[in-house]
Parts: sequence; C-alpha cells; structure tokens
Amino acid sequence: GLESALISIDPRNGYVKALIGGFDYQISQYNRAVQAKRQPGSAFKPVVYLTALEQGWKPTDTIADEPIEFKTGNKIWRPENYSHTFHGQVTLQYALAHSVNVATINLLSKVGVENAISNARKLGITEHIPDNLTIALGSFSTTLAELTRAYCAFDNMGYLPKLIFINKITDKDGNVIYEDKPELKNVFPQDIGYVLVKMMQDVIKEGTGVAAQALGRPAAGKTGTTNQSRDNWFIGFTPQLVTGVWVGYDDYRSCGPTAVGATLALPIWLNFMQNALSGKPIEDWSPPQNLPAWAQALYINQNMTNTTNSTNATIQTPINATNSTY
Repeated sequence: GLESALISIDPRNGYVKALIGGFDYQISQYNRAVQAKRQPGSAFKPVVYLTALEQGWKPTDTIADEPIEFKTGNKIWRPENYSHTFHGQVTLQYALAHSVNVATINLLSKVGVENAISNARKLGITEHIPDNLTIALGSFSTTLAELTRAYCAFDNMGYLPKLIFINKITDKDGNVIYEDKPELKNVFPQDIGYVLVKMMQDVIKEGTGVAAQALGRPAAGKTGTTNQSRDNWFIGFTPQLVTGVWVGYDDYRSCGPTAVGATLALPIWLNFMQNALSGKPIEDWSPPQNLPAWAQALYINQNMTNTTNSTNATIQTPINATNSTY
C-alpha cells in the first residue's frame, strides 16, 4: 500500500526527535526514512538557489522561464513546468516559491552544475549525483534523513549538524557506556543562509507550500514531486525543528494524477508540527550582523515600516523588485 516516512530533527544539536520508517512496522520493518533511496524532485531546488546566492545573485534578480531544449546524442530534452505554462522573466524569489522548473534549470546552467553538486556534498548528500542539468529537478536518489539533515543547515543559516539518534547509553549503575556529542559544521555564510530562509519562507507565504500557513508561526520549507508523482515530499522548518515527510509506493508506482508533495506530504508535516510545537515559544530567524544593505532593505526595513503604526510610515519597496510579490 501507500507508504510514508518522517524524520524530525532539532537543528541546533542534530538530535533526531522523531523517526517513522513506514505505515506499519508489523507489516514492514524497512525504514524508509533512512534506507529508501528516492528522488527528491523539487525538494533539491534550494541547493541550486543557495549556489546562486553564493555567487552574488539576489532574490530580486530575474531569470528566463521560456521554452528550452537540450540535445544529448540523438535525444532532445524539453523540460516543462508543472503548470505546462511559461512565465517569461521571473525573479529568483518567485521561481523558488512557486517551484518553477525551467527557470531553475536556466539558473543552474548559469551557476554551474559542478558548483551545485559541490554544495550538495557539503550539505552531506552522499549518493551519486549525475553531472547534468536534470539535477535542478532532483533527478538523483537520496534518503529522507540525508535531505532533511541538509535542510537543518538552511534552518541554522549555514551550520550543518551531525545526526544524533542515540544521545547516550548508561548501565544500571549510571556509568556512561556510549555518548554522542553534537557537532556543527559551518558549510556556508550566515548572511546567505538568512536570505535563503527568507526565500523558503515565501514558499509558504505565497507558493506551493501555502497550506503550511496553518501552523501559525514563522516557517520555511519546500515541496517536492517527481514524475508521475512517484515521490511526494515536504521538508519544512521553524527555528527549533526541521521535519521531513516522504509519501510514495515501494514499487515506484504513481500516487495518482493529482498527487503532489503539497497534498500528500504537507498535511502529515502540518499535523506533526502542530503537535510537536504545541506550547513551545514562537520563534523567528534573527538577521545576522553582516547582512548586506540590499538584504536589509529587502527584509528588515520593509518589515519595520510595515509593522509600525505611525502615520508617516512608508513601505520601502526595494529597487528592481517590481515584478516580485513579497
């Protein structure tokens, strides 16, 4: 039958707080959260946008979303958007929030496949990644645990934790037989991490993950759906918790014509997060000290002027952000 897996991680120390490997352990002991290698689809896209931000791209910069074709040997690849329409020029912010495939492929061609793969490796993704543009759409396999751990680095604005499944083991006399200590590795700069988090918040504010707004607290994330809806993902996070959900069949058959990560995986994520965070403080991401002026104008000043009650408050719209909605 239809299977699902979930992993939830405290990004600040790498502690695995919840791990669900399938629908019913009695029926199947296969742990889909750590053992199943599945295609991430669009859930890999944040790695492409991280690579662009590192190279100096801004969320307000535009990229072409127009029909393109690639020839490999005698085969022609014409990538499509999920909507089967094209948007012309789109901002990076819009393209990630709305999971625009062709714009993302174009962006990857500009930032370099090898640079995106290098970032995937830094984020702890170990499986084979093909050296071509299809990886913009997550055309390789990884595990839910591995990908969700990578999202911990997004949540931490650049710090990747080691996953800790067992904190410590003591004997009956209290002697520590085994102990695992948190380890965090800085894999990209904090200012870039902050901008990426803001872009991933827009997935929930206006994009494919709007259903996650029901959580009622600042959250960011990304949906993922592969061809024929064989794999359906939502990996989302608040500052204190990162949770990844995958839904699909073990035999790789389709989950149906209308199935997407937002309809299959996201509701499970929401239900879990509502319970896991119940009674916990509402947290938001603090901007790092070294945030560049353009990012302050885009995310900080605008919010301050939006939330003040003074009559002379003006909403500062960043220059060249006209074709983007925040």
